[in-house]
Amino acid sequence: MTTGFELLFDASPRPMFVFDRATLAIVAVNAAACRLYGWTRDELLAMTIRQLRKPDELPTLERALESERSHAKQMFTRLSRHITKDGRSFDVDVEMSRIELEGRPSVLCLIVDLTETETSLRHALANFRALIERLPTGTIVHRDGRVIYINPAGVRTLRYDAAAQVIGKPLLELIHPDDRELVKARAEQTAREGRAPAAESRLIRRDGTIAVVEAEAVMLDFDGQPAHVVIAHEVTERRELFARMATADRLLSMGTLAAGVAHEINNPLSYLVSSLELLARDATPAQAALLADAREAAERVSAIVRDLHQLTRPAGDTLEAVDVVRILTSSIKMVHNELRHRARLITSYAPDLPRVAASSSRLGQVFLNLLVNAAQAFGDGPADREEVRVRVTASPDRKQVFVEIEDTGVGIPAEILGRVFDPFFTTKPHGSGIGLGLAISHQIVKSIGGDISVTSTVGVGSTFRISLRAADPTAKITAPHIEVPYVPSALRVMIIDDEVQLGRAVVSLLAPEHDVVAVTRARDALAQLASDHSFDAILCDLMMPEMNGMELYEHLPAHYRQKLVFVTGGAFTPQARAFLAGRTFLAKPFSEVQLRSAIAQAAGVPTGER
Repeated sequence: MTTGFELLFDASPRPMFVFDRATLAIVAVNAAACRLYGWTRDELLAMTIRQLRKPDELPTLERALESERSHAKQMFTRLSRHITKDGRSFDVDVEMSRIELEGRPSVLCLIVDLTETETSLRHALANFRALIERLPTGTIVHRDGRVIYINPAGVRTLRYDAAAQVIGKPLLELIHPDDRELVKARAEQTAREGRAPAAESRLIRRDGTIAVVEAEAVMLDFDGQPAHVVIAHEVTERRELFARMATADRLLSMGTLAAGVAHEINNPLSYLVSSLELLARDATPAQAALLADAREAAERVSAIVRDLHQLTRPAGDTLEAVDVVRILTSSIKMVHNELRHRARLITSYAPDLPRVAASSSRLGQVFLNLLVNAAQAFGDGPADREEVRVRVTASPDRKQVFVEIEDTGVGIPAEILGRVFDPFFTTKPHGSGIGLGLAISHQIVKSIGGDISVTSTVGVGSTFRISLRAADPTAKITAPHIEVPYVPSALRVMIIDDEVQLGRAVVSLLAPEHDVVAVTRARDALAQLASDHSFDAILCDLMMPEMNGMELYEHLPAHYRQKLVFVTGGAFTPQARAFLAGRTFLAKPFSEVQLRSAIAQAAGVPTGER
């Protein structure tokens, strides 16, 4: 050997030795090999390579040597089992190269201790396991379509108690049915390309709810065999947050839209209601009943507009002590035609029920929504086979009243049951609803301190349960009929509204006992009021073209301001709400009762019963 080669050979950290190809005698060995085998350099140089093998493995060595002699390549490797001086056997990977040493054919052997490598590998695998066990991100390993490993974070995501409950399951059983083809395609991509980039999919939790995950997959050796390792980061809360933000944005837009449409809807409703009251004065009992139904329907339309706006700014209705059964009976009457062709109605009301603290019209809207939903929960089968059951009970301490509306319809799937009260969520066909009914109902019930929940089984039916607070026994009880107040003095009244029909309806309601002047433009009204000081009360629409009610107020003579009653189809802007605070106003549509009371208050005259 040259001096330079000797230095490199002996200084190498990798065990090496050289043996003679003819005699198999070890002719050179470095310090690393001495440390590995446990013999001194002199001891190894007195040995042959046969002595590095156990006697029962010598046949394997002879075959390896024969292969070496016939091997065409200059360099090749062999797996072998060697022994140390103390008799310990260990696996080695021998990389052999043919060389000439001092003119004799020899073989240079580079040794890799596989025992150390396997130990390192086992440590690496143990560290890998420890790492993924502690990861906050769910990790699922699957092979041949079945789960072979899941870390604790994955178990928590799927809401199981232990990994053993998941291991062995078919992977697709954990995937939402609508996403299974996508997951299959991604598994094929992972097997083909070694990885699949991040993409969203939905997992089915143990309790039937949905977890949205952003998952990416790679092919790795797991427990000695290739497997799909999927890292799934749950984004359910993020998706829900985005959904809530989108909902809030839609609600803001809807609230802005409601501000515009409310005025347009409530204006014609106002003179419709006024006209119905005029007709009711001379109607027969049968006609009066029909007109009362029409009036109630008009009030429902107005309530829908208010409820739509309530989704963005809860209304501050005064709570009164109301009779739940009376409100339910009214709502059932309204939905009777839709219900009677679909199912039989069964009612059960506990005796001596306490009244509840609520707004009568709002609570009626809730019952109407739930009854309509129940009526629409059935297929096209015979009505006598289906039922809608309405039950009203009270808690033993009489502090709560429970209303249950149950149907024997198609039921609601478990995966969407938790979303039925979300705004704009609907299972109805396109064009059959926008998903606001239950959201409005939920908002109304919560606003009066109650609770609403639903249970459902597909193919069996659904039950909506409302819990309401019982009213204070000393609270005011709403009366079903209110007498129209009579204002004894003949008053001069001006109504300022751009809706000609509303002015005409008010003139008809108050004539002939009062002198009513109807004006459609605010500027014309100001011109007349500047010279005519004989008006006892002024009704003025809040929102009008050219000049609105707030602007008119600023230009109105001071002595008329206290006689002004604003009329509004919806004060939805902060400016309008602040302006009306503390001032007398009528909300459209208004009744004759409300109209006469407001005029009497503005004119400062007492009222009496007619």
